[in-house]
Amino acid sequence: MDAQVWETLRLSLGAFLTSSGAGGVAAVVAAYWAYRGVQSRLAGDRQIAAEAALSEAAASRVADARQRWWEMALWIWNARQYLDPVETVVAVEALKRLVQTQEQSAMLEVLSRAIEPDQPKVEG
Repeated sequence: MDAQVWETLRLSLGAFLTSSGAGGVAAVVAAYWAYRGVQSRLAGDRQIAAEAALSEAAASRVADARQRWWEMALWIWNARQYLDPVETVVAVEALKRLVQTQEQSAMLEVLSRAIEPDQPKVEG
């Protein structure tokens, strides 16, 4: 290219860069990047919310399981003198497999000692 073409290109580019058209193009580019940033942030927020919901559901399931354990332990405790000896031991063994906390383990020990003198041991 000759010098005149370069000069024309330089002047045209300079005129464009100082015109309102360049400002419009810059505004469109900035708006696009802002849109992409917002979309990325929203996707991240959705993922965090989904993980929190899963975590909350898992915590709820654990709490429900613990509550059922305590209800079963209390039922066995209250009904221990009326239950068949083998059924009582089987129920205590089932509780033993479901222990999740130290408190449950302690309660199971108390329950086992309370029924132990009267009940046979069931292996299995």
